[in-house]
Formats: sequence, structure tokens, C-alpha cells
Amino acid sequence: MKFFRPLATIILFFIFNSAFAQEVAVSKSPFLPYLVGGLNWTSVSGVDNRAQVSPYATFSAGVGFLTLLNQPRPISLSVEALFSEQGFKYSNVSRNSSAEFIKARYINVPLLLRFNLSRTSDLYLSAGPQIGFLIDGDVITKGGSKISLRDDAVSSTAFDAVGAFGTYLNDKADMAIEIRYQSGLNKFITSQPDFRNSILQLRVIMPMFFL
Repeated sequence: MKFFRPLATIILFFIFNSAFAQEVAVSKSPFLPYLVGGLNWTSVSGVDNRAQVSPYATFSAGVGFLTLLNQPRPISLSVEALFSEQGFKYSNVSRNSSAEFIKARYINVPLLLRFNLSRTSDLYLSAGPQIGFLIDGDVITKGGSKISLRDDAVSSTAFDAVGAFGTYLNDKADMAIEIRYQSGLNKFITSQPDFRNSILQLRVIMPMFFL
């Protein structure tokens, strides 16, 4: 896909950064609030003909709370509340009255366990479940018209599996850059039960209090 080449560059940056990393610093407090924001490349899986749909770029943002479970090597548990737009784009739409974008906005709550790859590495992996609560959504036609989604057009509650790969910044557990993938466990479009969320995210995590 179009975003694989820039992602490869980002992964190489993570590895280069880790090669010069010191042991990750552990905060005096085991409870770390943080802010998070980033880009979503959002689409759906389960489509018979992949040429029919394509991803589009949007965003997500929110707050999180990190609990260190094991010191000095930080194995941690995080919970977040995120505003996120997700959906997909229909490819090769010819008529101005035809739907081109399906966009739905959710409040997502992921619960993730994070593991350092080693004691001296800034690289980490995280994984866990996520639940999302629908706020609203729109259908955007090729001509630019916006039509509100019916309440029953998409799932009001989304269940997803989330995995991430990231690197700490400045040896802080609550400051990081990461790549995250979100895969739907239930249907996204009510009338298309095989359509599931498939969202790639590039995120920046920053401490809530810069002290």
C-alpha cells in the first residue's frame, strides 16, 4: 500500500534510535497521565474486491493514563480515551451523487499492556483490546454533499484488537512515538458484516505535565 514506504523509514528510525539508548528512566511516580495525537490511515478489511475501497488520512487525539507494573524495567498498563475518525473511501466513483467516503467518529477506549524489548532498549511492543462508542458519522458524496449516517448504518459499539510498536523519547515512559494497528473484531457497516475496521496509526505521546 502507499504508506508502506514511509513506514519503513519510520521503523528504521526507531531501530537507529534504540542503538544509542540508555536504560529507560523510571518515574518516581508509577502513575503517568499523558496526551496523545496522530494520523490515521483508515480503511476496512473483508472486502471481496480490494480495488473497490482505499484508505484515507484522518486523525485521532485524546488522553491516556500509564501505570508501571514492574520496575526498573518498565512493563506497563495503559488506558486511553481517544476521539477518532474511522471509515473508508470508495474508489473509482464516477457520479457526483454517489457515496465516496464513509466517515464515523468514535470515542475509543483501548486497554494495552506494554513490554520493553530489553532492559536497555527504548523500543517496546504493546497489545490489547479496545472498545469504541459511536458519536456520529457522515456519507460524503463525490460532489461534496454531506449526509448524516443513520443510527443503524454502522455499529454503535466497535470492538477491536490493537497492537503497537514504538520508541521512547528522552528515556521517558510517557513520551514516545509509535506505530499502531487497529483491527476490527465486529462488523463496521451493518449491511456488510464482513467489513471490519483496518486502521494504521502514527502517534505521538507526550507527558501531560512537563515537570
